[in-house]
Amino acid sequence: VPPGCPGGWSPLGAAWGGAGPPASADAVDPTVDEVWNLVKKFSLDQSYNGQDWPAARAKYSAVAREKGSFEGAKQLAASLGDKYSRVIDPQAYAKMARFDLIGAGVLLAPDESGRLAVNSPPMEGSSAQKQGLHKGELVTEINGRSTKGMTAFDVIEMVMPDTSKTMTMKLQDAATQEARVVQLDRATAEVRDPVSYKLLDKTGYIRLAEFNALGPQKVREAVADLEAQGAERYIMDLRMNPGGTFQTALGIAGTFVPERTAVFVVDGKGERTEFKTSGKPLTSDPLIILADRGSASASEVLAGALQDNCRAVLVGDRTFGKGLIQGVFGLESGGGVALTVARYETPSGRDINKVGIAPDIKANLLPVFVGVSDVGEDTWDEAVRLEAAKVSTSKLCE
Repeated sequence: VPPGCPGGWSPLGAAWGGAGPPASADAVDPTVDEVWNLVKKFSLDQSYNGQDWPAARAKYSAVAREKGSFEGAKQLAASLGDKYSRVIDPQAYAKMARFDLIGAGVLLAPDESGRLAVNSPPMEGSSAQKQGLHKGELVTEINGRSTKGMTAFDVIEMVMPDTSKTMTMKLQDAATQEARVVQLDRATAEVRDPVSYKLLDKTGYIRLAEFNALGPQKVREAVADLEAQGAERYIMDLRMNPGGTFQTALGIAGTFVPERTAVFVVDGKGERTEFKTSGKPLTSDPLIILADRGSASASEVLAGALQDNCRAVLVGDRTFGKGLIQGVFGLESGGGVALTVARYETPSGRDINKVGIAPDIKANLLPVFVGVSDVGEDTWDEAVRLEAAKVSTSKLCE
């Protein structure tokens, strides 16, 4: 699950194991221990790359005693042999704020008892940090609505459509049961708009540069405006889009598809969870997705959802093939850790990791932003024919 965003403090020496009292030869480094526990709980690879995981904690705590906490934690994450799992320093972690889907700088997730809680230290300088939210604090209400039974995905689905600049949370201390209500400022307005669009010859062209917190809202605004201008068909350009947040892809899919299966997520325990689109589609007009080898991650979630549900025809080249989902967790000592926590399958059950999604129509496309002129009438005719054929033969489209 993507971050609410990081905590962290300076100087780096203090945050990552600077001077202090000497540790005993067998002491467990606190930052290494924190990363170790997160990996144990959330990693997709529950073999830990074939390692004896308790022995790894001792090994990299020894590295931390010699070279500092950051280096020990960094080497522990690297030992998983997964290029997407890594420890992130505070400065790099702060740059991930554009993927904060709530906008208040806090990551929420169910605790061991299933109660929604603050799952990581709040981002440095965020409203959540200023209001004193701390890891482990329970969140019993958001904007006056009970969070009982909610997952992090449920919270995001509830909050993302709300464009208010503030939100309220009712918090409860897990130990004392003392409750308080806080108002948090939301900073999603500071995230860059990932959408550009135009209308040409009745074709609505939408370019999505990345999947950040503003994506679903801005795509809906673009489609609404293009509909008002008389668009009769659409191109969604995902070329060279490296992805972003999983939830953003689900939100955008709902702009084009009624409530349907968008993706299946499989975690390290083998549990397979279905996620559906939500919201009312704004158009049923023909839709082409432009994709290439640079279309990855959330781009593939969206492309797979729309292709498998027979809502769009994929034109261009095979996509990158990143079928893994990362969660980013704040660390008490500053910065964060990114871990591969799950893999996804398209609605038809395809695992596209390292394989990608093949286009319905193979095409050599011109550079990004040319867009509309890439797709001639012969391609549109073929796309419409393919979509009709799929609708008539696919069980997903009945």
